[in-house]
Amino acid sequence: MRCNVNPQRQAACYAALVALTFAVAPATATAQSRRRYGSAGPTAWASFWAGFVQPTTIDDGATGSTWQFGTAAQLGVSLEKNIQSNSSLGIRASFSRAPLTYTGSSFDNFGTFCSSSCDADANVTSVQGLFHYGSGIGFHQVIELALGGTAFSNFSARDGEGPIGPSGADLDLSFGLGYGFGWGLSSNTDLEVVEELGADYHPSSNLSAGANTLPRFYTTRIGLRVGLGQ
Repeated sequence: MRCNVNPQRQAACYAALVALTFAVAPATATAQSRRRYGSAGPTAWASFWAGFVQPTTIDDGATGSTWQFGTAAQLGVSLEKNIQSNSSLGIRASFSRAPLTYTGSSFDNFGTFCSSSCDADANVTSVQGLFHYGSGIGFHQVIELALGGTAFSNFSARDGEGPIGPSGADLDLSFGLGYGFGWGLSSNTDLEVVEELGADYHPSSNLSAGANTLPRFYTTRIGLRVGLGQ
């Protein structure tokens, strides 16, 4: 657009040029931004993972027993809502059928007294609130914070194939701190490897002063994180 050199129309022409510039510039910048960065990312995430929990020992005052857990496979899922570009809040759940050596005063269904070392298995189920940091295409770090509860239940002696230990679920306050790395395959698909240090607060009633009331769990897991919504 060229302005007429006529002095009477020159001021109006310049004003029109300025208005046109301010009208076109934002639209042009928005279009360039969309071409460069693509559309907005997911509004939520669903994760699925598998891993291994390393051994730990728990002293239980309610049953007067000690649970010496072995290495166990773990499966888990989570659902999170984005709170900003790389961070999300949600809930997660995990489950493992863990082997253990059970020491304490307990009978199974067949009347076998378990007082020294009984090979057994137990369910370990956890439900926790989750903060997750880390996403995006390519390589990135992952940080997770979790707080909730972990239940130990369905103790079963292997020899007698009967229940031992707590009569119901033994619920503990639990928390975890995880750190690892992810690889974004696309704007809504991540592969992640995370190492987590977790701990349970187990009630100390009827226990000696040296009992372990804050057992620690070390978990290594690999998972797939899938974006939901846009």
